[in-house]
Amino acid sequence: MSYPAWIWHFSTYFYYSVPSGSAVRSSLSGLCVSHGGDLCLSLDSWLVLSNGLLSPTNPSDVSLVNAGVALSLDKGLILSILARDVAHAIPSLIANAESLAPFFNGRLSVVVFENDSVDGTRDLVRSWAASTRNKYTVDLMSCEGMGSFDCKLHEMHR
Repeated sequence: MSYPAWIWHFSTYFYYSVPSGSAVRSSLSGLCVSHGGDLCLSLDSWLVLSNGLLSPTNPSDVSLVNAGVALSLDKGLILSILARDVAHAIPSLIANAESLAPFFNGRLSVVVFENDSVDGTRDLVRSWAASTRNKYTVDLMSCEGMGSFDCKLHEMHR
């Protein structure tokens, strides 16, 4: 028998929240990735960034977060994004990528496949790709082999 996921994660359904891009940006101000320990973040910043689940006063939390930071500095991350008519969400996507970038030493890549948008999504992603100032890369895929460089595929069925 199958149940909706929220039944298994009942508390998440009612108590979990996603912080706004501005809350994430302000919580990350003063971040010092190489410092170790509490990463130079305040208690309030820890609470915002962990949705109240981690604390800089808990040695186990600090140890696990630092292990994750060490791993992220050694490896890279690729974010794959499918997009159509999501211009309103691009600023939040940029804020999230910007908040992840310090943890990946220039090894963060965002790959975006966009097609058939009519709200300017492709133009916003193209502008974003040109403005990352080498902190990370944004690759906007083209559709040259499919007859349209700008991915005007005219396919409505997903």
